[in-house]
Amino acid sequence: MRKLLCLFAGLLALGVGGSAAGGGGPFALVGGSASGGIPLAGSGPRGITVRFVDHGTFYVGVTVRNTSTKTLTIVSARTPERAGSIVRLASARLIPTTPCNSHGGDLLCLPWDPRAPPSSHSLAVKPGASAAIKLNYRLGTCAEAKTASFATGRELQLSFETPGGSIQEQSFPLAGAKLELQKPAGVECLTRPFSHIGLVGSFTTSPGHLPIPGSDGDTCTREPGGGLSFQSRYFQDRSEIEFRIAIDLPRFHGAGSYVRRGVVTVYGGFGAGPFTVFHDPKAPVTVTEAARSTVTGTFSAVLSGHRTFFRAYGTWRCAILPS
Repeated sequence: MRKLLCLFAGLLALGVGGSAAGGGGPFALVGGSASGGIPLAGSGPRGITVRFVDHGTFYVGVTVRNTSTKTLTIVSARTPERAGSIVRLASARLIPTTPCNSHGGDLLCLPWDPRAPPSSHSLAVKPGASAAIKLNYRLGTCAEAKTASFATGRELQLSFETPGGSIQEQSFPLAGAKLELQKPAGVECLTRPFSHIGLVGSFTTSPGHLPIPGSDGDTCTREPGGGLSFQSRYFQDRSEIEFRIAIDLPRFHGAGSYVRRGVVTVYGGFGAGPFTVFHDPKAPVTVTEAARSTVTGTFSAVLSGHRTFFRAYGTWRCAILPS
């Protein structure tokens, strides 16, 4: 992973895969960008897709290069957001790019690499050198999403100081680094309870661990024929492996015991490839409360396979989705 980060950072800094832009000023915006955070749903030439997550946070990283013959000091960077927008620029951090290895070279470590140097509020950039800009964003609340604008800024504004002490500005079109905000589709702002789920064995976590912020789940769907299907939010084990559980009750009859009649599925990033799936087709499942719009219960499932053995257990709670 670190090698891939270094390689990607090096391509950004060298301009591979994109063109430099800068509107005739001394800085050039190197083609390409990086991003991270739970709300992100993908990126492409048109921009970075951001799904709505209540209070969600994420970042976008871009790189600029000093194409002049003088050392220039970047004092601020911002992407002006429109009035009433659901997204806010919380901060912009300036980080010098450095070689990823002790022998130097062209590969650079950028701020999303753990080995990147500390960020600063201003940054001197020598001629031909590059600087990374990490733009940290925060989304608003579900209440704000009802009336807020989902339009976003389309340019990066850079303020810098020249050797003579004057402050100048330069703007860049964000192109593939601009934000494409998605409005809530429904479940993001649905009032849902929280399940408390733990693992013990090959993978270990605690029912006290909170789910990953912004993840969907903790919802139930009524199936044709009288069944009930539950899906939890995403959780993480102590190695930061993401997982969630699903419970299928083919013949749901309300509160009571479903011993050997519930199917528990656990799936997550347990392997090197796509999500790994584990089944316990006869797990003991209990429904302790069954209201019109919510269901609460407990379960204990034993999962094995792929050279692993563990138990999933805890309390599951869900909001019943409309049919």
